[in-house]
Amino acid sequence: MGEQSAAGLPSIAGVLVLQLDEKSILYKSGLRVGDAILDYQGEKIAKLTDLQQAVKKLGHTDRPKVFRNQQQQELTLQL
Repeated sequence: MGEQSAAGLPSIAGVLVLQLDEKSILYKSGLRVGDAILDYQGEKIAKLTDLQQAVKKLGHTDRPKVFRNQQQQELTLQL
């Protein structure tokens, strides 16, 4: 994620959410456009391929860590 200063991240890492359907499970679980996904199921996310690999291991409840509004938060996704 190259827009480190605009997002307020302390380092260049994560995957920025640019688009999200408001009817999706992800949106209903609290993920928002502008969130930077930093961690997914305990796996650090530095780039898109990291997230794609982590998502392949989906469980019934996933807990991604995101960076939003200058703070790190953990979400609970009910899948």
